[in-house]
Amino acid sequence: MQRGYATTPHGQLHYVEEGKGPPLLLLASAGRSASVFDGLIRLLAPDFRVIAVDMLGCGHSDPIPQD
Repeated sequence: MQRGYATTPHGQLHYVEEGKGPPLLLLASAGRSASVFDGLIRLLAPDFRVIAVDMLGCGHSDPIPQD
């Protein structure tokens, strides 16, 4: 899996990406990391470009800004 960061006005979001095809975005529920999708990503990657994001304050993304 390829890992990276996307810069936003509120901080950096960590993501993982794998596969080719139409994009499929996976967002974990509050307080969870994108790592909960590791097994699912491997199943979907042959047919989709799967992108799973750690929301701010979760996983390897920046903390939620105080303001």
